Amino acid sequence: MSVFTKYESQVIELLTAGVLNSDQVSALNSEGSVVSYKYTGHGYFLTVDHPSLPIPRTVCSQPIVTGCIGDYVAGFVLFLGDHQLTFECYTLGENEIPSNFRELEVQISAA
Repeated sequence: MSVFTKYESQVIELLTAGVLNSDQVSALNSEGSVVSYKYTGHGYFLTVDHPSLPIPRTVCSQPIVTGCIGDYVAGFVLFLGDHQLTFECYTLGENEIPSNFRELEVQISAA
């Protein structure tokens, strides 16, 4: 079972293209271990580790990826380093994303 939701997996594939290969992404999805999760009120941070992830720090923010459901709009940034991936989800619209955002059917788009 994946530690990531369907939309989180889509975001990871989009933002790590050219940084992680398909084997690393697959291993992260199926074998990654959750290190921490924190809902901030403006979004959340989810940190997962896996030995196949790179050690050097890399920020993955291109292309611009957004997630929408109803009146909620979120943006995403990934931070890689020390065999960990930190998934940042943050509010882009007028409405703060709710604490159950990960449970919703978020639609992903990339610009």
